[in-house]
Amino acid sequence: MDDAQLDTLLRDSAPRTAARSARLRDALDAVSAETRGARRRRRGWALTAGLSGLLIVASAGAAAASPEVRQWLGWTPDRTIRYLSTEGEACTAAFRLSYQQKHDGLVHSEAEVYETAMAAADRLDLTPARIAELVAAQRAELQTADPASPWLALDAGDFEDWTVSESLNHALALAFAEHGIVRVGVASSVTCERDGR
Repeated sequence: MDDAQLDTLLRDSAPRTAARSARLRDALDAVSAETRGARRRRRGWALTAGLSGLLIVASAGAAAASPEVRQWLGWTPDRTIRYLSTEGEACTAAFRLSYQQKHDGLVHSEAEVYETAMAAADRLDLTPARIAELVAAQRAELQTADPASPWLALDAGDFEDWTVSESLNHALALAFAEHGIVRVGVASSVTCERDGR
């Protein structure tokens, strides 16, 4: 079969089309307008549902960070440390340990792990002057290592809370390393009573 014959067969098999009269154009425009309106309504509903879902997730995340909600969910800290922030606000740093000696075949007892952690927490200096030093050192280190770090975008209070939490985790990690204790999970949180929160 040559190309000319194929073109003829294709042209002859095409369905007949109606001429585009004014009446047909008006009918097609009406159908198109009706579809656009339905599409806009669906898009508006989807946008509303998406924003509502985002707000619910954000609210749940903020609530989960509060100590009351964590305790209600069963997160009870092994140790709570109360201190004053650099602005004189009452703050609480808390941590919880998870150590799976039986599962991992490790040699340290849970009591040894707990005692090591408590001793490290007791040695941690959380006076306002020391916190100011830690914050300045942490900020300088981040600005040198990664000037675009998202941690640098935190407001002063949140950056201080994060720095205290990191300092607590670091002090515990050093104490565990000194005693040869491995595979300890540390979950920590820091909350401060700040105006406007």
